[in-house]
Amino acid sequence: MELRAIVRVDKDRCVNCHACISACPVKYCNDGSGDYVRVNADMCIGCGNCLAHCTHQARYYVDDFDELREALAKGEKVVAIAAPSVAANFPGQYLNLNGWLKSIGIEAVFDVSFGAELSARSCLDHLDRNDPRAMISSACPAVVTYIELYHPELIEYLIPVDSPMIHTIKMIKRFYPSYRDHKVAAISPCMAKKREFIEAGLGDYNVSYTAIDGYLRSEGLSLNNFPPVDFDNPPAERAVSFSTPGGLLQTLERTCPGIRRKARRIDGVPSVYEYLKNLRDVIDAGRGPLLVDCLNCEMGCNGGTLTVAKKDATLDELEYRVTRRTLEMEKFHGRGEDGGKTPSPENIEETIGRYWEKGLYSRTYTDRSENVKLKHPNEGELADIYRSMYKFSADDMYNCTACGYNSCENMAIAIFNHLNRPQNCHFYLARETELSHRKVVKTAKRLSTLFDASREGLMQIDRDGTIVAANPAMKGILGRENLTGHSILDYLSPGGETIFRQYSSLYTEKMKSAYEIDLVRPDGTTPHCLVSAAPVFNERQELLGEFAIVSDITERQRSEALRARQAQLSEAMDLAHVVYWELDPATDTYVFNDPFYAFYGTTAMREGGYRMTRTEYAGRFIHPDDVARFHEFVEENALKPDPELVAAIEHRIIRRDGSVRHILARLRVVKDGSGHIVKRHGANQDITDRKQAEDALRKSEQTLQAERDKLKSISDNAPFGMVLTDRCDRLVWMNPKFTELFGFDRHDVPDSRAWFARAFPVAGSRHAAMSQWARDGVSGSGRPRTHTVTCKDGTQRTVNFIISALASGDHLMACEDITELRHLESQLRQAQKMEAIGTLTGGIAHDFNNILMAVMGYGSLLQMKMTDADPLRPFVNEILSGSEKAARLTQTLLAFSRQRPVVLKPTNLNDTIRGTEKLLKRLLIEDVTLRTVLSDEDIVVMADATQVDQILFNLATNARDAMPRGGTLAIETRAVELDEEFMHYHGSGEPGRYALLSVSDTGTGMDETTREKIFDPFFTTKEVGKGTGLGLSTVYGAVKQQNGFISVHSKPNVGTTFHIYLPIVNGGVRKEEPVQAPIRGGTETILVAEDNEAARSFLKAVLLRYGYNVIEARDGEEAIEEFKKASGIDLLLFDSIMPVKNGREAYDAIRNIKQDIKVLFTSGYTRDVVLDKGIEDKRFPFVSKPILPETLLKKVREVLEEPVCIPSGTLLSSCRAPARRSG
Repeated sequence: MELRAIVRVDKDRCVNCHACISACPVKYCNDGSGDYVRVNADMCIGCGNCLAHCTHQARYYVDDFDELREALAKGEKVVAIAAPSVAANFPGQYLNLNGWLKSIGIEAVFDVSFGAELSARSCLDHLDRNDPRAMISSACPAVVTYIELYHPELIEYLIPVDSPMIHTIKMIKRFYPSYRDHKVAAISPCMAKKREFIEAGLGDYNVSYTAIDGYLRSEGLSLNNFPPVDFDNPPAERAVSFSTPGGLLQTLERTCPGIRRKARRIDGVPSVYEYLKNLRDVIDAGRGPLLVDCLNCEMGCNGGTLTVAKKDATLDELEYRVTRRTLEMEKFHGRGEDGGKTPSPENIEETIGRYWEKGLYSRTYTDRSENVKLKHPNEGELADIYRSMYKFSADDMYNCTACGYNSCENMAIAIFNHLNRPQNCHFYLARETELSHRKVVKTAKRLSTLFDASREGLMQIDRDGTIVAANPAMKGILGRENLTGHSILDYLSPGGETIFRQYSSLYTEKMKSAYEIDLVRPDGTTPHCLVSAAPVFNERQELLGEFAIVSDITERQRSEALRARQAQLSEAMDLAHVVYWELDPATDTYVFNDPFYAFYGTTAMREGGYRMTRTEYAGRFIHPDDVARFHEFVEENALKPDPELVAAIEHRIIRRDGSVRHILARLRVVKDGSGHIVKRHGANQDITDRKQAEDALRKSEQTLQAERDKLKSISDNAPFGMVLTDRCDRLVWMNPKFTELFGFDRHDVPDSRAWFARAFPVAGSRHAAMSQWARDGVSGSGRPRTHTVTCKDGTQRTVNFIISALASGDHLMACEDITELRHLESQLRQAQKMEAIGTLTGGIAHDFNNILMAVMGYGSLLQMKMTDADPLRPFVNEILSGSEKAARLTQTLLAFSRQRPVVLKPTNLNDTIRGTEKLLKRLLIEDVTLRTVLSDEDIVVMADATQVDQILFNLATNARDAMPRGGTLAIETRAVELDEEFMHYHGSGEPGRYALLSVSDTGTGMDETTREKIFDPFFTTKEVGKGTGLGLSTVYGAVKQQNGFISVHSKPNVGTTFHIYLPIVNGGVRKEEPVQAPIRGGTETILVAEDNEAARSFLKAVLLRYGYNVIEARDGEEAIEEFKKASGIDLLLFDSIMPVKNGREAYDAIRNIKQDIKVLFTSGYTRDVVLDKGIEDKRFPFVSKPILPETLLKKVREVLEEPVCIPSGTLLSSCRAPARRSG
């Protein structure tokens, strides 16, 4: 049965001293078989005695205090229960402790002393009901666990009631409903309580006195600074002494006098457990006590493992504190010395009775003896274990208890169960020391013999370099008999001291060394020695010096050097494909070897031996084309007078497999003093690979040159700039397009630093560009980067750059001028914005037109009925005047959106400005001066005069708002000549004469960022509510509709000037006098279809007033039905856009009934919307809203009197004049 771990081990602190085992009452829950003593939780009773005796703090208990604080911080609901020993550990401050607990979030604090009262009642109930032979106190969880594990025969005598703490928790859950779901924190001196809570399923946090005291000290808190707060349960009058040894006995004695004579009080380790071992036998013999009041801790719970008081208080002091608590609580509750009445025993029993229920506090116990899996060795096994401990007789059984066990036998049992090892036995260690000493002495003698007999030099040197000992071989190496006491430094060659000290410095780090060094003998010879040395330390790990093995490797070094040179030469010849040969000068015969024949792909056996005449050699192996040249080379060099001649020739050979190879043949001719040839020898080297490489290189250079020529042609004619920089950031090449773009050549910008300084004169943009280029150069991303570059002439261009990293480490930069592209993109975005705002204004204009038609229509009807003397006529006139202005505004919005035809006609620009001058002055504030400077010549432009007015009004309004403190608004006109460059910059238009209209102010001006956005719809710099953001976008649209251009120049705090260019036309302005035609009505029948009720009512009223018959319809579908029902309808007056069916759809359906029916369409929508509905301007009569009565009547009369035309392709295709019915 698994038990919760109570004691934990810090293996880094544990020194395996076995003090924990010595202090443990059960011993075998400890495992000392390893490097540290482990705890077997399933066999541990949780007494905590090992914590008190561990002087290395290797044993510890995991307190729940930090977990409790975290829970409170998260808002967890918690109540606390305080053990009776709180009075002994926080004397005079236990109520202040309650105040502190509630300050950190504990909602209630209950006194376990009252739970002890309930526990005593439960014990008496058990005594009355069951009349047990013996009762063992169940208050101490360590004692209970000990009995369950090691003496289950005593379980039947454990009082079957909960401990006082569990009594308290059950009381809270049963009688305090508001705290039933709260978690419970026990303020306790006992670590074993944690296991008791888990087994009972009650209690959540076990918080020790030591944890609380440590926290208060670390935070600098004093309990005296917190108010005393009473417990939340009834006061405990008698059981406050439950935490002292015999506390249960004292409590029961008040109710059950004489029980003391039948009781046994016992506490402390190991007394309590030694007593319990034999208790069953005593009880069975009839000599046992009725009550065994036992506690694990000496001085009871007041001096428990996790208490604060045990450190500085005696047993008498602790019990005095508990006794004093009773008096303090009586005084706190207003009883005792001040005359209050102490409750009677009857009152106390009545209070206890309210919280005690039969069966509520009962408990059972578990036989856990199966956890104690301890095997006992037989006599043979025990003897074997003793032998492993060097114990061979009874005299060897010291029973010294140094191992932590009470006897050698108990230690042997632990070893048998793998809970310890012989090495932890004191007797074993003493015996091992003795044996080790003997081995050392024996080994030392053997080593001394070996030391003297060794053929290698051996010596011991102290840390100062003094020779402590040296064997004969070492003396022979140095050529000296007496070395002891001399410094090794005296026998080192120049430079040897540095080597010696360099390697000696490693010894402090316990490192061995091996090195070669030259020593010096008395005769001056210097043997070259190999030294292998290791440091020597004493038992305190202090460096004493070194022990060195010295080998004389002088001869070995010479042999190795010779062999190394030979091996190097052989390897070099193999790597270089070189073979050696000799030519006997007397017989002109070559002498070869096996490597030579292998070089030619043959063998000596195949060629008939190692000797061959020059003629045979040339005939067998030299290429026929090179034979003559070979012989000439040999003979020519034989005649030269040089005593040691070296010459070389390249020629081809043919190997035995038929392959042709190129070789370099080197010849050396050695002559004696008389000029006779003594020796001719040489070496042949295969240079075929080099020849092939040279040939391939020559071809690749030719190909590369061709590619270079091609690349140069491409780069010179590339439409984009290119620059190549090397690893040192030098500009090593640039193509002509780069110089054309920026004006710089390599003299202007010899490197990247000069390029950045000239192209990016502003530091901020320069640093940003350099950083970006550096990152792209490293990553080789190939992504285009856009920068604004300053050219040599000071102009600026917008350029796309791409940096590519080449395999050579160089960087290629390609650049493309996108200045013009960006300008075109800007124009495109502006056009898209204007199109969007046009769509919006067109929709607004339609709704506004319907409203205006009713206002203007009914106003006109009202005006017609009035005489000139009517006092209300001026008001009606003002209504109509305002409505007309609104109508013109609507037309302006439609013109702006390009959805109303702009009426362009010759207009005198100066006259237009003069006509608006008065209105402009009214628009401006008093401290703004209007100044007009008009051209002397009449400037006639092709423009819409209404739009020109609108342009002036909008610009004047903006100028006024830009001059809040006054200033000057200037309007000027003059004729200018615009060339192709100007037109190219603006993207359209034709060169020629233009009128320049300039509008300037002396206001606040704009920065570059603002200037770029002023023509954007809804962009404004004015406060919320003071601008729509449409004024300048309207101006922009109006200028474009009149085939003009607009530009702006502005500086902050200087002012702003708008330049508007309009095309000039030849000829003057033709003025036409309006002809006033009479308004006539009629008697015809007209079908009016209009979905807007106000507009429909107006149309009906006008037509009825002038004699027409009117039939109404609200949409196209209803119009068709009305036409079918009525007869003699002469004209259809249809709104173009209606629900269900639009005007054109309704007209087509009616024409299928009557082909010669006439129609007049109206609409307040924009022209493009009407055209989308199939109503073309020239094919059908059309009148735009708002419609004045005169306009409506004239248009109706005009349509009615036109000839009837039946569309072609019908059976009745013809035209005829209508009958007149006007009145």
